[in-house]
Amino acid sequence: MSIPSISYYPTSLFVTPGSQSFTTPGTSTFVVPNYSTSLTITLRGGGGGGGANGATSSGGVGGASTCTGSLVANGGVGGVGAAGSKAGGAGGTASGGDINTAGNPGTTGGSSGGAGADAPAGGGTGGATQSTANSPGNPGNPPGGGGGGGRGVSAGAGGGGSGGLCIKTFTLGALTPGSSLTLIIGVGGNAGTGGTPVGGAGGQGQIDVSWT
Repeated sequence: MSIPSISYYPTSLFVTPGSQSFTTPGTSTFVVPNYSTSLTITLRGGGGGGGANGATSSGGVGGASTCTGSLVANGGVGGVGAAGSKAGGAGGTASGGDINTAGNPGTTGGSSGGAGADAPAGGGTGGATQSTANSPGNPGNPPGGGGGGGRGVSAGAGGGGSGGLCIKTFTLGALTPGSSLTLIIGVGGNAGTGGTPVGGAGGQGQIDVSWT
């Protein structure tokens, strides 16, 4: 009686390249798939909110986006109110990745509401400058764009800074297929509301995963 032969196939034959995006603020779980070459995680923090037309009316800080606590893209800082310094908010920092890029700062307000900052490397655009009197700031676009500052009768608040960017690539064997990664997606910073008109909210953060 002959014994049937058994063929073995490399794991890479059963790998389907793919990607997944996480855009809802809060905690999510990603299950590591089979991958044959590499798996890349891109994190963007939330954008800072634009300031409002008041001395203590700064926009809120955007939330940090994280992966298992070791990869971090911090949120942008909110812009300062129009009766204060009108300063634009600083961009969020990043750490833990192969690439860690700080977000861009928001524009200082003045006769117009300051523009929110664009997120680095193709992220969300910031809220545009507001030049119309007594108008709220424009919101930042996701992922990570800063909110624009509101403009009062004669002065505008600062725009929010954009979220930071963290990118990490894992080679084959660095992550175990079937294991779970805890992701936290940062919320956009609140619009400054202590004065009228208000600022624009920052864009939400985002985490993208791709594998081959």
